[in-house]
Amino acid sequence: MEAWVSGTFPDALGAGSEHGAFREWWEAYLRTYIERDLPALGVGTAPLLLRRLLTMLAHAQGGLANVSKLARSLGVSAPTVNRYLDVLEQTFLLHRLPPYFRNVGKRLVKSPKLYLCDTGMVHHLLGVGSESELSSHPIRGQSWESFVIEDITRRERLAHPQSQLFFWRTAAGAELDLVVERDGKRFGIEVKTARASSPHLGRMLESIAQDLDLESVTVLDQAPGVEPLRRGVERRGFADSLDWLP
Repeated sequence: MEAWVSGTFPDALGAGSEHGAFREWWEAYLRTYIERDLPALGVGTAPLLLRRLLTMLAHAQGGLANVSKLARSLGVSAPTVNRYLDVLEQTFLLHRLPPYFRNVGKRLVKSPKLYLCDTGMVHHLLGVGSESELSSHPIRGQSWESFVIEDITRRERLAHPQSQLFFWRTAAGAELDLVVERDGKRFGIEVKTARASSPHLGRMLESIAQDLDLESVTVLDQAPGVEPLRRGVERRGFADSLDWLP
């Protein structure tokens, strides 16, 4: 999918992924953002430090925020990293996805997830220039997850501006990629790259739906079609769901 590889900015998407052409656009964009746009907004940053932070975030795309680890790796203080993360979020390059808390008698992860908002930028920072390179890259799964989550988030905010979005994960490892809370109801979304049809996955998601009192859980993957997996659990192909919301 071209938008996944190149990113959703029109110029990056128009450049295409042949010979990594979209990467030239992203490099020019990042240089302009770091060296011109942020100073014009009165935001003081160290360009090399910010570029290193962006690359580290790309490597950890969709991971739990660990500001102390980032600070140690960059050789700066945790407040400095937090300030840079705030700048990235306020300028729409970073998405902090908070955890969902519900009293279900389980130890829950309390750190937010961090996503660079556009997967084209992620791929550029990691040196991925084509779909074939992405298919064998370790970032593939996390990149696809963040692409789908960002797309669903945009749709939800346009259709239902008051909705809240979260992820859910227990310390034991049970998790749901996205929880949409809308008008007092909750809907779950799980993202997979391969066709999601295993009975184990269906049972696990049905159990999570009961724990969180979800109206439904939908698995979005890259395979075509729509099919039920368990009671209240459905699998949908992302390409068949471009205007879908739970």
